[in-house]
Amino acid sequence: MPPDPDEVRVRAAMELLETRFGFAPETWAPYRVVFQAPHTLRLAAADHQPPDAPKALARGLALMRLDQPYPKLTTEAAMLLGPHARRCCVSLGAAQAEAYLRRRPVDASAAQCRACSSAGYVLVSAAGVWLGVGFYHAEEGRHRIDSLYPKAYALKGPTR
Repeated sequence: MPPDPDEVRVRAAMELLETRFGFAPETWAPYRVVFQAPHTLRLAAADHQPPDAPKALARGLALMRLDQPYPKLTTEAAMLLGPHARRCCVSLGAAQAEAYLRRRPVDASAAQCRACSSAGYVLVSAAGVWLGVGFYHAEEGRHRIDSLYPKAYALKGPTR
């Protein structure tokens, strides 16, 4: 019997996350990864047992969408899973974090980006709090993180 195509997509996505962010396989132990058609992976508690009726519109936390050229974690998933990341994660200072939360690009130091192996998505934290996802660029000795913080959550008003 051929493997379930949805299970194949889930496994491929999990391997991508483990490779990019250095998540250990045991990171997923407390969760059940659920494929929600047509394109979303969600995290539910490992012991979650959905009722037979009514049919759930969604269950668990949105983890990532699979219909993008380069799937990325949702902000909420980055906040939850950030502490488990061993690669492609950046810790910002206070002024940098404010810029990130205002959806502005952030210039970072080489030391801050030492866990970043290549251009692409990174998990962003400040003062031990995981904030979300950014896109990392390294060009000619400069390290820049484009904020992918949601517009709906972004800081507005005057800067400090």
